[in-house]
Amino acid sequence: RMNNTERDPLNPKEGKENEGAEKKPALLFEEDDPALSDSDKGDKEVENQMGDDEDSSQMFIKVAVPKYSYPSNAINNSKYTFWNFLPKNLFEQFSSPIYLFYLLVVFLELIPGISASHNIPLSLFPLLFFLIIQLIIDITIDHGVRKDDQEDNNLKTEIWNRDQEVATVWQNIYPGHVVVVREDGKVPADLLLIYSSNMNSKCCYIQTNEIDGDKNLKVRMMIPTGDDMEDTEAREFVNYFTNIKVTYEKPNPGLNSFKGSLKLGNKTIPLLPSHLVLRGSILKDTRFIIGIALYTGHDTKLHQNVVKKRQKVSPLWVKMNSAIWINFYITIGLVIFCTIYFMIFVSIEKNNKPYFDTENTNFFFLFLKGLTFWIQNCALLLPIGIKTKLHL
Repeated sequence: RMNNTERDPLNPKEGKENEGAEKKPALLFEEDDPALSDSDKGDKEVENQMGDDEDSSQMFIKVAVPKYSYPSNAINNSKYTFWNFLPKNLFEQFSSPIYLFYLLVVFLELIPGISASHNIPLSLFPLLFFLIIQLIIDITIDHGVRKDDQEDNNLKTEIWNRDQEVATVWQNIYPGHVVVVREDGKVPADLLLIYSSNMNSKCCYIQTNEIDGDKNLKVRMMIPTGDDMEDTEAREFVNYFTNIKVTYEKPNPGLNSFKGSLKLGNKTIPLLPSHLVLRGSILKDTRFIIGIALYTGHDTKLHQNVVKKRQKVSPLWVKMNSAIWINFYITIGLVIFCTIYFMIFVSIEKNNKPYFDTENTNFFFLFLKGLTFWIQNCALLLPIGIKTKLHL
């Protein structure tokens, strides 16, 4: 662990020309810092000059030049928006065969001559009841996800801007921003480590239990710059890297894979997974680090893996869906069997039973009448509320 009495490399050395200069007060966290917005105009001009020679198979940035054509660090894991919630949710619910079956029963109950309930849609009440309950459950879950995303997006951090540290929030970070992370702070994006307060070992220590569940400290190394940079101040380090082009691979979920390169003068430095500090890591035993944002938002390794996890289905849901389809097929089979039996029975007993309509005993009429009748009566065999009950 570093000695607390050691000077902060972010501050100028004593005895230099700027010794007598007035010390700047520490910046307070502000939502909209004017220094940040003033620099964005110049940064966008530089960004436009570097976009002509880009290869679509790779990503390119310049250090300290935010690339606004790439995704920001804001995340949004919510499933619905205000406009698509109702149609999207109803589409998902009616993708279940049980809801479609009940909807068919409701239509049949409204048709005179076919309805088994005297034109009263008795199946409409349970259908609407479970639809509304499921709507409430889904919107509650989605609201919780949106709230968590907003909390992450508005976490405070610091970026390097015009030779000074500027307070901002996570969602304002873009690839190319130079980010400062303090000890015990959470890393806001996937950063390429260019400076660490542990200059003797040229590394930092991070805890990644939120990413892979491992509570042991991991080591991340600074990119090699040569022995002549060992005593360089943090500010000079950032200025040395400013406008240097970084080439690296497109986003992927591999936590231990990363390839890229960086040109320092006439030397091309390969970038390795050990140089990348992932979003969600906690900085430990290191007073501060400075890194270049490479992957932001949903492009980060953390969220590339979160997307995969959200697509997984629990074994209980798999078994339940299998049981629903089996139940549905059994019900359809029962409806067909009863319809055929009804047709045979009427054909044989039509002259012996006065209550039969002997004027309409053709094949199509008997089939249609028997099918619609048994569809309405067998609907009760389908558990329309099983998914809702599992949610509750």
